[in-house]
Amino acid sequence: MAKRKPYTNPPLLELFCEFSFQPNLEKESLLPYPVLLTKLWKKLNTHFPHAVQPLGPPTPRDRFASEDGKTLLQVAENLLAVNRMPPYDEWGRYESVVEECFREYTRHWKPARVDRAAVRYVSKIDIPRPEVNLEEYLNLFPVLPEFPKKPATNIAVSYEVQGVQEGDVVLTSLRQYPSADPEGTTFLMLWHYAATGGLPADTQQVQSWLGKAHDFLGELVRSTFTDESLRLFD
Repeated sequence: MAKRKPYTNPPLLELFCEFSFQPNLEKESLLPYPVLLTKLWKKLNTHFPHAVQPLGPPTPRDRFASEDGKTLLQVAENLLAVNRMPPYDEWGRYESVVEECFREYTRHWKPARVDRAAVRYVSKIDIPRPEVNLEEYLNLFPVLPEFPKKPATNIAVSYEVQGVQEGDVVLTSLRQYPSADPEGTTFLMLWHYAATGGLPADTQQVQSWLGKAHDFLGELVRSTFTDESLRLFD
């Protein structure tokens, strides 16, 4: 993986990996979900020592937090997710935790395969100007019209690109939000990389996919920000 420059004020708000699974109907009956959940937590509680309030409908999930509360493990029937909030140290440390969670989940639940896998970045860009030319900060193909010579507001842009392998797709979206700074402008950007065709429920193959997805997203994110944006993060 390519070494990337660390920033003093990185824009990342959340890093997220999620896997939805296809159950293996040919396997012998598994233990009840609460028993499997307890066994899983015993294996992972060095990373996630704290149980937190479960997430209710429409997608019930049991949740466990790291000591600093910045990494969250979410578990449900046929679902596993690991979220990371700032400060974000480096991909390697986060990836190793995701891989361990995936390995233990598949060892206990024994799914047939991964129906869908996703890696998501959420970033916030605060520009210290109330009116901006979007192309100065972001390399996005839409060009805002100059007529009627007034600033555009409530900007929203989205597009999809193909990922590294067949069935991989990246959804990128940008939306303007009210800024905490009355003299500033705030945008939230989402990069969502998904293996829509699924993956084998194999830790090594998922590890390989995660690395490719991360590298692809890194290049896409870097190519989206202009040098003017990067100066905001230094």
